Amino acid sequence: MNRCGSVRRSMTWLLLTGLACSASQHMAVSGELPAEMRDALTQLMASFRGTMGFSLDPAVMQAEVTRNRSLIDVILAYSTLSERNAETLSEQCCSSLSAYAERFKPGTEIDAETLRASAYNWGTAPDYGLSIQAYLVLETARQRRSAYLGRRALNTLSDVMSASSYFAEKWELAQVPEATEEIRREKREYGGCLSPLGAEIAWCCEQFMVEVSVADDPGMPEAGMAVIRDYCRWRQETMAKQVTPYCLYATHQYQTMAYAKRLADALAPQQGAAPGTP
Repeated sequence: MNRCGSVRRSMTWLLLTGLACSASQHMAVSGELPAEMRDALTQLMASFRGTMGFSLDPAVMQAEVTRNRSLIDVILAYSTLSERNAETLSEQCCSSLSAYAERFKPGTEIDAETLRASAYNWGTAPDYGLSIQAYLVLETARQRRSAYLGRRALNTLSDVMSASSYFAEKWELAQVPEATEEIRREKREYGGCLSPLGAEIAWCCEQFMVEVSVADDPGMPEAGMAVIRDYCRWRQETMAKQVTPYCLYATHQYQTMAYAKRLADALAPQQGAAPGTP
């Protein structure tokens, strides 16, 4: 074993945990993220590039998670330290995700300026920072083994997927008016308009469900585990048919999200459960 490497990893973990504990102790009474965590999240959103809108290959997502691991670990060390911290981070991220879902909710009118834009400066795109916030809320729910946080995250991301599909369709038609037939074909074949954000969200949900499926003690009710087992069977069968692995996330993003929505429904409180029961 590389002793120096081991010491460096230990020191890094102590630093991360110390920052998270400090942030927890100084958290605002209002339930907002403390300044240290707001800064860390802002830095992470600025650094995390996702697929950059140029690719439907969320293999890029794993590389981005690895590249930004130190900042991600800072935030997760804080969020998993207590139920209160987890709720605070989840509320912050879900608020941003829900704002996007509401802005591009199917049937709403999208302003012409937004639809005319063919490119955005970094930090100005409508979906800026959403994919890493999706990853954080699901990882927080998984590490805290919270059915309530998992249900809220998955329901929110289902709404984001619907909004992403609607926005992708309207934007494509504004850019290429003759694309109507192609869009119809895509919706018939895949269940909706494919988009980089949709692929990124599907990847986050896939990571969540697969990680829960292999956990020794996932803290997941049996109804939820049944959905996850169904998903893993479908995933294995579908991956065996793919020419390229990323097609699972790119072209099957709506199927993946259908399982995620089923899982959210399975995590709903049971009738007769005590108030506050996950």
